[in-house]
Amino acid sequence: MRIDLELQLNCQGVHRRMMSPRFGYYYSRRPPKLDPVSCRVTLAVVPDPKDNSVAQFRSIAVTAAGHDIQIDIGGAGRVGKILINGREPFAESYSEFRLRPGGLLPVLQRQRRAARHPQASYSTSRAIYDRSFAIEQLVAELDPMFHGNTKLIKRYAVTQNLWFGSENDIITQLQQIKWPGKRWRQQVAGLKLSDRRFQRIRDLVVANSIGAVLEQLDAHLWTFAGGVRYAKPIRAAAERYYRQQGLAVDEVDSAGSNLAMFLRSLNDRERQDFQQWTLDELGWKIVSRFAGGHVTLRIETAKGAEYNLADVGFGFSQVLPVLIQLWAAQHPRLGRRQQRPGPLTLAMEQPELHLHPSFQAKLADVLAGAVKASKRNDGSLTLVVETHSETIVSRVGEWVTAGDIDAQDVGIFIFDSVGDGLSTVTMAEFDSGGYLTNWPFGFFDPDERHDVS
Repeated sequence: MRIDLELQLNCQGVHRRMMSPRFGYYYSRRPPKLDPVSCRVTLAVVPDPKDNSVAQFRSIAVTAAGHDIQIDIGGAGRVGKILINGREPFAESYSEFRLRPGGLLPVLQRQRRAARHPQASYSTSRAIYDRSFAIEQLVAELDPMFHGNTKLIKRYAVTQNLWFGSENDIITQLQQIKWPGKRWRQQVAGLKLSDRRFQRIRDLVVANSIGAVLEQLDAHLWTFAGGVRYAKPIRAAAERYYRQQGLAVDEVDSAGSNLAMFLRSLNDRERQDFQQWTLDELGWKIVSRFAGGHVTLRIETAKGAEYNLADVGFGFSQVLPVLIQLWAAQHPRLGRRQQRPGPLTLAMEQPELHLHPSFQAKLADVLAGAVKASKRNDGSLTLVVETHSETIVSRVGEWVTAGDIDAQDVGIFIFDSVGDGLSTVTMAEFDSGGYLTNWPFGFFDPDERHDVS
């Protein structure tokens, strides 16, 4: 099985992970502020022969900043081969390299030992060895560019001023380092992108950063995964009374079973904000009452009438967990006091269950409003909605037609069952006029079976 990921790689973060305090005296400059670069990660995964529920990595391919990194993986997490831009930079055996489990991606490690360079002390090597993967090869490749009297620690320090980036970034970094001496400045001034020497240096700089690149990508993926919230298709039914629990609740679970305790955990300002939001969007608000060690949830209409949540339509209890998550996403300082940094993704299955079509249209308005609010702020909210509702799809098209949301902010994926547990996926989208393109003929016909997300 192959898994393709599109991630953002922070080149400055890669360099910070590699820096050693031992060489702080020799840092001639701070790294410039670099924007994250788009990165494509391809993972080849196979089932564990002893346990089909466990997956094993067979290869990792990373394409970023114009570089191609390929890591082939053998058994027991051993590295079989590493290719940088089609070349193999490591002359020695890969027996020193290991892949250990990371957060979501495996992380490359190298066994610690003294440097092989005859002039290197163990303490010098140890200060950077855990962060660098091609330090010796890189120092050896740069050796002819130094004056013979240049101290070894300065030669190592040069490698600490070379960080992952495009080949133009790397050659600029080389030319901006002035302190090794006149010979160094003369040698780097004549380097060109087409020179074989520079290409070897470039590939070794990338190889030297492999561990930090994988750690940075793993951290980015872990941050993304930590921001995913999910709502099940069948959510908890309303209860007439909820037992009071002395626990703080910072988010609603996927079934909405802790809904009452979440509402009780809101402070007065948060509770009023949520009530006003539902009143403005839907014409009613949720009120929690506490008495005798129990909590009751009541629906209050705009005219002031109150009903126990258990006495109104089943759709109210089904949609409330979705509404709370949407509200919290738009009010991070209010609704998510322990919010993780990074993007937020709300995945929900069939939010329209047990809702009248007119209410489904209102729910679509709430979804579109959440996207608009996110774009006005940091734009970090993504909604993944699995639905069978023609009303929701049509309503989103109306928002596109009115210009309230951009067509490129909406993607529709149609899943068609082809048997044996397999499905084909077709992507449809709205044009600028709000009309669906590539929409399958007969989608809503009773003899067709489709899911749309």
